Amino acid sequence: MNRVTRDAILRGIGGAAEAHDSFDFREKHADGLSAIDVFGVIRDLEIPLAFQELDKLLGACVRVSSTAVGILVTTQRDLHMQRFTAAHELGHFVLEHEGSFDDEVRMPGHTQGRDPREVEADAFAAEFLMPKWLVKATAQRRQWWAEAPLNSPDVVYQLSLRLAASYEATCWGLASHEFVKRDVAKSLAAAKLKDVKRRALRGVQLDDSWADVWQLCSGDNCAQIEAGPNDVFIVELDEPASSGYRWDVREAVDIGFGLLEDSNVFNEDVVGGTALRRVVFRAPPAGVYDLHLPLQRSFTRRGISAGNGARTFRVSIKTIGTRKNGNLHHGASVVSTVH
Repeated sequence: MNRVTRDAILRGIGGAAEAHDSFDFREKHADGLSAIDVFGVIRDLEIPLAFQELDKLLGACVRVSSTAVGILVTTQRDLHMQRFTAAHELGHFVLEHEGSFDDEVRMPGHTQGRDPREVEADAFAAEFLMPKWLVKATAQRRQWWAEAPLNSPDVVYQLSLRLAASYEATCWGLASHEFVKRDVAKSLAAAKLKDVKRRALRGVQLDDSWADVWQLCSGDNCAQIEAGPNDVFIVELDEPASSGYRWDVREAVDIGFGLLEDSNVFNEDVVGGTALRRVVFRAPPAGVYDLHLPLQRSFTRRGISAGNGARTFRVSIKTIGTRKNGNLHHGASVVSTVH
């Protein structure tokens, strides 16, 4: 890597770090329970952001004056690429570039033959969406360091969902942060996601092959996630079934989550031990939902609290966008317009 490219990467990373500091993101996302909302940042900066059918472009940063810009993002690519493109265009703004019409954006470390300004914007986007501290917090929250190292495609896929980044971008992001070696990242990126999803589903049929499969555990309690239509949520939680307490799925079903499977795996080596409750849901239609599973006795009437010490599992799920040609797109043509 030559000095010009290295300096461009450092400027992009530095710009993203300054943006994180200005929005107090290190503090707000310290728990690893939510992804960075690039569209929300653009809105908060009062930058006009529009989604349009761009034939040969992924996006553009159009500078109207020395202090004002507008951002365009294509509707022809999936939501993860839309987020990365939006972050790339935001990078042009933050780094005070003249503006850019972009027909490609590149993953971390892919810089050969790239204009230095585009290298800066690429580095900004990767660092803005996947900073090392957020990757670490997200993985530690779910105990992925000790129980399932980040060299497994199954784990990296789940990590990518929590970061709201593409699987490939997450693989190379792990390499750029030196969590894995580049040859490991290359091997991870070559994994087939259909096989990853199949292993997670364990026989449950996926009606939409493009849908994502979320494996939610106790570490996801109180998380805020964005999902697509037809996504599947696999919730696996320890359950003291021998005491009569069970995770109640009725509320989730009532608000639109489709119940695909409900099963228990008991620890036969421990008398009176816990079971692993596995519940599989299909996402409800587009909207904002509270996936709430209270742990209570099976005979407890609905709406009756199990007491101050009652355990609950709760995840805020925002299902967004529509699918076209297999790709998940942001649902709105225009997110914000400032006059």
